[in-house]
Amino acid sequence: MSDDKLAELKEQVDIMRASAFYESKFGSQEHQFQMQAMVSAYDVCLNLIKETTDEIRSIKKKVA
Repeated sequence: MSDDKLAELKEQVDIMRASAFYESKFGSQEHQFQMQAMVSAYDVCLNLIKETTDEIRSIKKKVA
């Protein structure tokens, strides 16, 4: 996966996380908990994207 595709994926996940975070402030308590869980899941995705991006850059430096 290229840096560009990872950057695009990160941007999409950032948007979904922001939406879930906003929604976590409203609705029933159960809905708020569900949205908070989604925010946590998006955080995990963002961390994996960052780690993958860092690893790709490290490999590219070694190859160059």
